[in-house]
Amino acid sequence: PPAAPAVAAPQYAEPSDNIQPWYMPFVSNTVAHAIEKGLIGTPEAINQWALKAAQVAVAVKEACK
Repeated sequence: PPAAPAVAAPQYAEPSDNIQPWYMPFVSNTVAHAIEKGLIGTPEAINQWALKAAQVAVAVKEACK
């Protein structure tokens, strides 16, 4: 009879304190959409948009308390 296929052992992430801030998905999506629409054309602009998006996310969270 044919041998059973080999199954790889599960891989687990190492524990880490390097956790991204809660607003990073919002920042990433905002920057991605701005690039797609042609609103961002330089690496410097990416930084500016990301910083402003993070500031807006934090301000909205604070305003909703």
